[in-house]
Order: sequence, then structure tokens, then C-alpha cells
Amino acid sequence: MAQIRKFGLSGFSRSDEASFSELFNAAVRRAASDASLVPEADADALIIDADSIYGQMGLMQAQNSGKVLIAITAGSRVDADHRLSSPVQEDALVDLLTRVASGAKRTDAQSKPAPAPMPPSPRAETKAPPVGTPVPAPQPPSPSVAPASAAPAAFEAPKADTPPRDRSLFEHLQPGMLSQPVIIERSPAPPLVIDPATRTYLGGASLKPYVDYLSAPIAAHAIKAVPAARMSELEKELGGRQPIQRLLWLSALYAGEGQLIGFDPATRFKLGKWPQIEREFPKHFRIATVMMKAPATVDEIAASSGAAREEVCDLLNAYLATGFAEPEQVQASAAAETARTGLLDRLRGLRS
Repeated sequence: MAQIRKFGLSGFSRSDEASFSELFNAAVRRAASDASLVPEADADALIIDADSIYGQMGLMQAQNSGKVLIAITAGSRVDADHRLSSPVQEDALVDLLTRVASGAKRTDAQSKPAPAPMPPSPRAETKAPPVGTPVPAPQPPSPSVAPASAAPAAFEAPKADTPPRDRSLFEHLQPGMLSQPVIIERSPAPPLVIDPATRTYLGGASLKPYVDYLSAPIAAHAIKAVPAARMSELEKELGGRQPIQRLLWLSALYAGEGQLIGFDPATRFKLGKWPQIEREFPKHFRIATVMMKAPATVDEIAASSGAAREEVCDLLNAYLATGFAEPEQVQASAAAETARTGLLDRLRGLRS
């Protein structure tokens, strides 16, 4: 395999791209490498922010490009040649540059790297889950707690005496939570088919029909595995593929119920880039237009746009969680993680 020296960036906001470029250059110096950042079209390898909506689409489009794909994600599963855990540490980037530049073979992108090898779980080796049952991935254990009985294998089925708890749609959509395509049904909403490998769902362009999935947690028994052979048929039946980021946006939009989550409303917020405005929510255009002009507080945005304060808070939750909005002097990636954590806490009932 030829050596890789030209790297391109994809799916980053402007501020995140500038910060990552500094980190990349520092890692290049430490690795004594001649690697460099070049325009995406000239690159031999693409470093993709796989947790952003643009990164997800870019990752899908680049699958057959012949380039080496390096995904940055907080999840443990991603369809790429190499995976960098988010937030990226300089040591990890130095190690990856060394391996990729030397022509190292594809790493296992479907398993979460561990600091030290651990014995495989007997349960995972001896008993595979039934075909009709999806296998949700467990939450990663705390680094400070490593009991000998803990099972290290990713996506191991839960123990029979510990039934998995019900989770919100927002939780199920987080990277690494699902290990295979699944279908969820909740009347009167249309069936929802989620493909975690491509970070897409099967359905039409309209989002409001899926609001019914946000009204209550989704029971584990309501999630059914979908055989790979049925995906093409279901894609045609349900109206095509859409990025999961749209459902994350919708989940965050309704999660706060008019309250800003994870941030002080007196903080000044701005849009780092123009977002996709969903046609079903026409008032969002005025709010986004105000936010593009200059950083502003919730009350200032409401006054300038003519929107209700609650509408501004809801939209800010959605934009913060998906990386479009950011507080002043805070990187979009850090703001998105703060918003994501706040939303998860609220949906799990840890916040009022």
C-alpha cells in the first residue's frame, strides 16, 4: 500500500477546522512526518467529523472514492478505515498518522479500542442473539472502575436477569447504541427504520410524522431487527434515506419544552454556518436570520425575530445539539457535547 501523506478535512465547521488544523500540525511535528493538509479533492486520506450532519453525508459519499477514510466520532462503530475518538487527543493523532502514513492496514472500525487486551466474554462466544432481536450496545464503563467480571466485548446482549431499560429516541440514535438495522413502530407514526452503519433512517422528507416517537421512551421489546436483505425493499416503501442528524435535530427541538437545556439563556449565541431550514417549521427562518447577523441572547433573538422566547429556546437546543449554533468563545464541538449531555440527562429524568 502506498504511503499516505496528503490529508483532507471534511464535515468540520470553520472554527473546528482551524482548531483541528493546529492539532494536526502539532502531531505532524511530533511524528516527524511530512504529512500535510490539502484540499479535499487532492487528498489521499479524508479526516471526517462523522458526528456532524455534513460529515455523515460526506462519509457516505466518500465510501467508493478510493481514499483512506478516517472518522472522528464519539461512538464506537463507524464505517471507515480508521477511527479517532472524539474529542481527539494529540497522542492518538500522532499514532494514527504514523500508522496511516506507513500504509498500515485497515483497523477494525467496528470495535471500540481498549487500553489493554481483556479476555473475551464467554457469553458473547457461546450464544449469539436471536435473529429477530436487536443488540443494543451497553454504555461504556467508567475508566476508574474495571471489575474483573465486566464483559469487554462491544454490543454484548444484556444479561437475562437485567432487562434493558426503556430509552428515548434521542438516546437510541447516539453513535454506538445500535449494532444493526432495526425497525420501530408506534401508531399513528410511520414505521421508523434506522441503519446505524450508515447513520441514516428510512423515510420521507417530512419530519413531523415522527414526533409521536418523542412522546415517551421506546421499550426495548419494541425494537425489532431488520434483515439486511429487506433494507432495499423498505427504502423504496418508506420513501428513501435521510441522515439520522435530522431525527437528532427533531428530538432536541422537542426535548426542552420551551426551556434552554445546558446553557444560561443570558449567554450570547451565534450560528457558525447557515443550517438547513425545515419547511415544516417556517418560523425558524426568521430566528436563524437573526442569529447569523451577530451573537445574541435568547431574549434578544426573540425580540429581533418576533418569535416567542420558548420557540427560540427550542430551536437553540436543536442547533446546539447538532453543531450549528455555539456560544461566544466556545467551539461548536464543545457546545454540541454540552447540549447532547444536557439533553440526555433531561430525557433520562435526571433534570427537571
